[in-house]
Amino acid sequence: MKGCFFRKKGKNKQFLVWKKISKRELNKFLACFIVLITLMCSLGYAALNKELNISGEVAYRVKADIRVTDLRLNGVSEGTIEEYAEFSKDTNIIGVDLPREDSTISYVVQVTNFSDVEMGIFQITGLPDELTYELSDYTLKDKLCSDDGNCKVGAEKEFILTIKYRDNAYKNDKTFYNFILKYDFRVFHKITYTDFEIETSQFPQEVMAGDTFRMTLEKPFPIGAKPFYGSTPVDYKFDGDTLVVENITNNLEVKSNYIQTIEDLVTLSNYVNNGNTYKGITFTLDKNLDFQDEKSYRDAMRIDFGDINGQSGTENLLSELTNENGTGFQSIGNYTYHFQGNFDGNNYTIDNLYIHSYSNGGYPERTVASLFGFITDGEIKNLIIKGNTITDETANIGGITSYASNISLDNVHNYVNITSHGTGYSVGGLIGSVGNDNIGLAGDNIRISNCSNHGTLQGGNHGGGLVGAIGSNSHLFVSGSYNAGRVMNSIITNAGILALNNGNCYINNSYNIGNISSNGKGTGDGVISIGGLMAANYDTVFILNSYNSGTVEYVGTAAKGGSIGGLIGLVQGGGHILNSYNIGTVRDNINRSYVGGIANTVTWNNPVHKQIYNVYNAGTITGGNTRYQIGYQYSGNLKDVFYKSGTGISGSNSSGSTEISDSNMRLDANNSSSLTYKLNNGIKDINLDEIKSDLINHGYNSNYFDLTLNSWVIDSDSLYPTLKLRE
Repeated sequence: MKGCFFRKKGKNKQFLVWKKISKRELNKFLACFIVLITLMCSLGYAALNKELNISGEVAYRVKADIRVTDLRLNGVSEGTIEEYAEFSKDTNIIGVDLPREDSTISYVVQVTNFSDVEMGIFQITGLPDELTYELSDYTLKDKLCSDDGNCKVGAEKEFILTIKYRDNAYKNDKTFYNFILKYDFRVFHKITYTDFEIETSQFPQEVMAGDTFRMTLEKPFPIGAKPFYGSTPVDYKFDGDTLVVENITNNLEVKSNYIQTIEDLVTLSNYVNNGNTYKGITFTLDKNLDFQDEKSYRDAMRIDFGDINGQSGTENLLSELTNENGTGFQSIGNYTYHFQGNFDGNNYTIDNLYIHSYSNGGYPERTVASLFGFITDGEIKNLIIKGNTITDETANIGGITSYASNISLDNVHNYVNITSHGTGYSVGGLIGSVGNDNIGLAGDNIRISNCSNHGTLQGGNHGGGLVGAIGSNSHLFVSGSYNAGRVMNSIITNAGILALNNGNCYINNSYNIGNISSNGKGTGDGVISIGGLMAANYDTVFILNSYNSGTVEYVGTAAKGGSIGGLIGLVQGGGHILNSYNIGTVRDNINRSYVGGIANTVTWNNPVHKQIYNVYNAGTITGGNTRYQIGYQYSGNLKDVFYKSGTGISGSNSSGSTEISDSNMRLDANNSSSLTYKLNNGIKDINLDEIKSDLINHGYNSNYFDLTLNSWVIDSDSLYPTLKLRE
């Protein structure tokens, strides 16, 4: 019977131990023995559980148990003498004399897996500095598998380990070495890929524990690749187009649809504009991005994205997107293919966005110049955009999107300066146009909450701090939002929240503190409209718990002037202005317009209740053809409407308005003569059921509006009563 030896040698002794079975058979026996013991433990526990009624589960499994099971001499060269060789679970103890520079010794190393997990050797350490090793029939960090492909329990792997001198390390005064080789056995962690639209089989499917995961992105690029351990994000970096995660410690999930670099934004734009609308899919901004900062790119100098800016030549990507002689970034979504997904900015900032677009082949209404071009049925949230001016020749423009239909914006803030050199189009700090009758785009429900604009807006026909214009049958809901940017020089209408309302608009708990001014020439017959919150309303408007403190003025030469109001300029529809106020200056520098502290040219002609309740004006009114509190041609219900003495009211149509002295405006809220007291008392006169009925009858979704009326306060920080705005 053929056996095998365990050899232990010394200078003066040699031991031979005869084994009755082969090593392979012994290893298989040991593996089976471990399984048998596990089974016996399980059966014993089951019996004990039955006898003692123990609840719960017990599971015993040998994990990560792999060991060296044999070490035998394979060969020597150039006078090498083996002194001794021993092995244990994960070490080799070796003594050897290597008398010459090219002396070598090699061993056959056998490794056996006793566990239920696949393992490999990460590294072998312990050699003296002068020595190195080579492996044959195995490569570090590969799985240790038997010839039949088994890599778990019972798998045996043999390989050759050769020890020799490093280059130029031999010293003839030292040729005897004893050392302990340490085998660093490690498990493998699985890699899974989620939400990738491209094939992922070319990427690593597993990585050894402690090793580095590398995923090289190639065209067609995925949109981002972010690694996670379970639900916990993992630190990563990019080396060019290669995603790198160091020191893998667990199974790794790599998720797509994370915007990590400028390349991801460009790729998203390319995919949407070529037909993938990503309906219902959410993209998440993973860090602050700056179009002018090379660190925001995987490779800012790359040219493989081609000619983006239309200059008939390919520059590096950073130049393509920031060179102001070109068109810059291409908006995400176009007239043909709208973005229909969701975008979560994760409270990060996109900085130095630059877009300069021109008329789209004779169809200027299809031209876009915004971060997103067309959005339908989507959501944008937790996003800040800053930096370069967005300019355009002929198009609707918004800091976030040019056109919108059935979308929501939540916690979105624009700092981009926007300029339009064209006519017939709308400019908005957030949205250019809600719906558009000219291109058959329905507005549906647009929700703006907790948003703001800080950029300067100028040009176009209609300029609104948050929204330029809304089309017929559209419904816009604005709550908890404000404009702090300057809105100027639109041709026909300018306002802090919405410039032109051809649909239905609800504004609650919102305000304007930016200066609103225009030098526009007006409509064909020379009429303009300017308002602190809204410039012109032609359908229904509901304003409550809101205010304007910015200057509202006209500085142009329109032939007929127009309507200028602290809250609304022109009202020719129906609706309600409730529990709101103006303290901003309202003026007309050409003395041709009708000017109002709250609103002007109010000719309600929509079959809804017409109410202006519980409002006041303390803003100075100057210039104009005539100066009113509520306005020229007003018809409707007024109640609890107040204006400060000396504000410049000159028109006779102030029926229902009450003049109040500056001193009474400043009195404590508990004083019955104070304006604050009167306003809080006036809240009870507002019929909220009637207002709710009007809203619902005109298609306002009750899920999107709140009719809670805010209380009024006055303190040392405010001269006059202010609304206790809700968070």
